Amino acid sequence: TLLFDQLTSRPTGAKGREVVAGPTTRGTVPHSSSAPKPQLEYQTAMELELWKMQQEEEFMKGLKEKEETQLKLLAEEFQKRDKQREDVLKQKMDYYQSLEGQLAKTLKELESQRQKLKAREQDMVSTQRRLEDEQRSLQYDAKREKGLLQSELEGNLQIEKLKSKEFAIQLDRARRQVSELENKLLQREAEFEMYKDKIHSQSSETQLQTELGLLKLEKAELEHKLETVTKSKQHYKDEWSKALKEVASLKHREQTVMRDQLKKQQLELEAMRVKYLRAEEQQSLQQQLQQIKDETQRLRAQALSKTPVPGTPRHTPTRQTTPILTSPRLQTIDANIARWIEERNILLQTGVYTHADPTIQKLDKKIQEALLEKRSTYNSSS
Repeated sequence: TLLFDQLTSRPTGAKGREVVAGPTTRGTVPHSSSAPKPQLEYQTAMELELWKMQQEEEFMKGLKEKEETQLKLLAEEFQKRDKQREDVLKQKMDYYQSLEGQLAKTLKELESQRQKLKAREQDMVSTQRRLEDEQRSLQYDAKREKGLLQSELEGNLQIEKLKSKEFAIQLDRARRQVSELENKLLQREAEFEMYKDKIHSQSSETQLQTELGLLKLEKAELEHKLETVTKSKQHYKDEWSKALKEVASLKHREQTVMRDQLKKQQLELEAMRVKYLRAEEQQSLQQQLQQIKDETQRLRAQALSKTPVPGTPRHTPTRQTTPILTSPRLQTIDANIARWIEERNILLQTGVYTHADPTIQKLDKKIQEALLEKRSTYNSSS
């Protein structure tokens, strides 16, 4: 445009006056070759201006095409990223739904187990009461039977003592009589010998035989009395040993009953201990499931908060979004948590291990550390 203005402007003199071509003072005519020069310059300027406008139009057209191409590429990239985000969100929602279903199923199973445990506890309480009643009844019967047997044995013992005293008196009396009779017999035998020597020729044989028979009868009677006293003494000894054996048997039976009752009580206490341990285990499992449920709700809320609202402009991310809950790292952590929980439950159900054992505490520590690692991994990825 500046060149065109310069070409179309009229030439001026040194002081700004226009130079007008005209006849010279001498009356000469100007040269014919200088007349078409301004027209040629004007035509050249016009062609240059037209070329410039054409180049501007072509440049603007190319720029517009590039802009449309770039916008198309950006739109395709945005749709691609948006589809990826929707796929990730769908995967997360599916995972959340499956996890929620598992939690609901687990809670339902825990509720049924709790009902069964409650019913078993009621049965155990009724059984314990019945066993306590039976134990009291058995103790009362044992005490009553023991008292009756003891009183009976004491009565028999008193009777046997009296009999023993009588037998002892009779035995002493019989012994004294035997000794007296033996002395008399010796004396009679001596007298008989003396008498036999003196009146051997005078006494008749029948009288001697009669006296000898009387002495033999008296001796047999004394021997019979001695044998009776000996048998009575042996009977007293047998009765006394029998009474002692009955007392020992009664004590042994009472001790056996008490041992059986103690053993039964120990078994009942062990069953109650196992029951309470299982109740504590179920409570701990419910707490852990509640923690997992809270964590799931928090993750779901966080995922929903990151979901773009329809109608609002969404910025294209500078890097590709990585799936969080479906990453191999988190899957490994979830698998380890499930495996450790299952191992801990199996060990507790055996009844050998309790929550105070080092093995169970070590598994609990691993589970807590895995949950913390999962949370930190999720936060760092998000």
